Amino acid sequence: MADKPYFLFNFPNGFRLVFWPLSGIRVVCSELWIKAGSWYGEPKRGIFHFLEHVLAQGSRKYPSFKKLSQKQEELGLSISDAVGGEASYFSWLFPRENFSPVLDLLGEYIFYPLISSEDIEKERKIIFQEYQDKWDSPYNRFWYTFSLKFWGENHPYTFDGLGTKEGITSINKNDLLMVHKKWYQPQNMTMAIVGDLKATQVEKTIKEIFGKKRGTSFLPKLNLPPCDFKKKIFYYPENFEQMTLGISFPSFGYQEKERRWQIGLSLLHYILVSGRWSRLVIRLREKESLVYSLWGALRFFPQKGFFDIYVSASPQNISRIFALIKREIEEIKRGVKKEEFQRAQKYFLYHSSMSFDSVYNIANNLITYLFREGKVFLPEDGQREIKKVRQEDLQILAQAILDFSKVTVGVMGKKENFINLDI
Repeated sequence: MADKPYFLFNFPNGFRLVFWPLSGIRVVCSELWIKAGSWYGEPKRGIFHFLEHVLAQGSRKYPSFKKLSQKQEELGLSISDAVGGEASYFSWLFPRENFSPVLDLLGEYIFYPLISSEDIEKERKIIFQEYQDKWDSPYNRFWYTFSLKFWGENHPYTFDGLGTKEGITSINKNDLLMVHKKWYQPQNMTMAIVGDLKATQVEKTIKEIFGKKRGTSFLPKLNLPPCDFKKKIFYYPENFEQMTLGISFPSFGYQEKERRWQIGLSLLHYILVSGRWSRLVIRLREKESLVYSLWGALRFFPQKGFFDIYVSASPQNISRIFALIKREIEEIKRGVKKEEFQRAQKYFLYHSSMSFDSVYNIANNLITYLFREGKVFLPEDGQREIKKVRQEDLQILAQAILDFSKVTVGVMGKKENFINLDI
């Protein structure tokens, strides 16, 4: 490992750890990801999120929310926990001198929660408020509907981490105990630690806390139904002066195409949609002043993904905007210009070199690839992959991905403004 800037540990119980020593800083970042997310067939929808809430209510050594919170405060902890589709995430920042007690507390938090009936009922009320806060937003409702139209009903990628009302209502103590025992196992866990620490100290501490063999040997698997990607248009009425237009093309997942093609599609998205000087920004905002808000998203799931374009604009402009987007897409299918390809590639090379600019970003980059692919991917690896992409690859990708026979289009705005749209 002497020739690498990191240390990788694969413990016999299946727990994986990557440690990046970073001298001269006082803060340590610990990222723990557990393969317990909404994609993996939760026994009850939202149960992993519910469990994440209950973990904060107390542990064996700190048997109340107050005592656990006081201990976290005493150690100078900054905590950001969340649950998504692929994992439950536990991101903790803390002073380096508290490394051992913080990791001991994290082990308590993860392996020895109290899960009391009283705390469950208290958290149920709080989670319902969180649920209502999210779905009171018309934008959240629109994008969720968009996701259902794109992937199809009951596709795992549409399952929200918060769960459903039915799930939140019915989750009980036995459910949480069962899920915790089955899913919160070392073989389902990946950790990244970044800070001014000794590798021997990190390995010893993690081995003592996370390196023991526990309970089950259960390994969750992602089971995805086939998707029916065909042209779909839907209208979502909301009493807004502006209209929101979403255009989504199905793409490939990170398990389906090598990284060169993932980067190539990212370059294509940047040139067409998301770059400051992208073709759509130049056309729709700078030349014709049709939009103020134009953005996009590109996401690679394990299997499949999406290439999205979003616009917020006046109702009278939406038809023309859609026509111009189609025109720009047909143009880019004929190829990108050499100078725009080189500018985008240079920009990506710079951002790859800057991707390890903080303890959090280093830890997040390390754990993302280790969790998903079982290996570490460094900025220099990224730069090598970026340089592999050829200008003509973007044309190949544009012709394969930007297919209007498979597109999902969603429009949100006043119902009366839908009548004259030409989409």
